[in-house]
Amino acid sequence: MDKIDKLKEQIDLLDSKVDALIDKFDRKWFKTYNPFSEKTFDQYNKERNDYCQPHLEELIKLKLEYRLTKPYKLEPVPDYGDVMSLIDFIDCVKEGGFIDYDGYGRYIINNYMTDIEIYPTDVKNNYLRKEFDTIIWFNR
Repeated sequence: MDKIDKLKEQIDLLDSKVDALIDKFDRKWFKTYNPFSEKTFDQYNKERNDYCQPHLEELIKLKLEYRLTKPYKLEPVPDYGDVMSLIDFIDCVKEGGFIDYDGYGRYIINNYMTDIEIYPTDVKNNYLRKEFDTIIWFNR
């Protein structure tokens, strides 16, 4: 089993573990939830994320490592989305023009789009695939 297969296996296992934790949290939360209380959906999300945090952090790291190392598939660049150089994308992220909530990008090579996603937090954390110099951005 190669590194990519091991990463996929670890991601699948951790995804299942996180799903089980969320189910457990949801059962507990909604069993005691009072719709007339002051608790909001934001509080629910925060408490759920706190409950699953160690596993979520590990899952995020594994998925990032997978995106940084996986072989890619190519497909034609669609006629929607904004094509830009990776440098322009990086500059825009640093100026606050893109955040993860806004959407995501895909790397482009030789006028073909890859199946590798790129997010603004990747720029902030310097997690970039160096073999690409162009992306296509898809707004939500």
